[in-house]
Amino acid sequence: MNLEGLDPNVLDKLLSQYEDKIQDQKRRDQIGMNDFLNLLITQLKNQDPLNPMNSIEFTSQLAQFTELEQIFNLENRLSGIQKDLKIHNNANLLNYIGKEIKVEDDSIEIRDGKVMKSYFSIDRRADVTVHIFDPFGREVRRVHMGILDAGEHKVEWDGRDDEGRALEDGIYSFGIEAYDETDELVDYRTMIQGMVKGISFNGGSPFLILEGGKEISPDNIIEINLKED
Repeated sequence: MNLEGLDPNVLDKLLSQYEDKIQDQKRRDQIGMNDFLNLLITQLKNQDPLNPMNSIEFTSQLAQFTELEQIFNLENRLSGIQKDLKIHNNANLLNYIGKEIKVEDDSIEIRDGKVMKSYFSIDRRADVTVHIFDPFGREVRRVHMGILDAGEHKVEWDGRDDEGRALEDGIYSFGIEAYDETDELVDYRTMIQGMVKGISFNGGSPFLILEGGKEISPDNIIEINLKED
């Protein structure tokens, strides 16, 4: 089966549609399918010849058995496909290793005294101020970047606080304060860029590990640089 391009979330939705029905069948019939069939056969063998099972009742029980069997088979098939998709997609994540990616995130890192690349985008022309926060959420720097056009911009920060002191290596965060010409707040999106160095699994979900050790979800990827270094 070609699994390329299939979305595991679609399978999750399909499985959830049948889950309630399956659980309802299990509650109404606590025995397994084989037990159900054995009981039906036993009932036929031991029925009163003078008062045989009503054909409508017999047909109804067979229909119930068939429906239950089909539901269980469908659940097993969908679960199998979902498992194959996850393996397939996790294997595809290996292709990201060594690639430069851009992801939606509000972190900004100082590594070896150098500020790593972080970006933001605004949906219209605005007067922009960048606020930098330390790992404890305290504002350490406010950078006024002036009036910028709509689109993507790199955060201009030298890694120093408001007193001009060089800050220690670490992962900081940033936020944007942007006002248009009518003094209304402008929507923005924050992004970081980095090289993928590995893959980790947290709670069964895959995460890409960037240089410096930051883990990000593949769902947050905005852009991939496919050129080899």
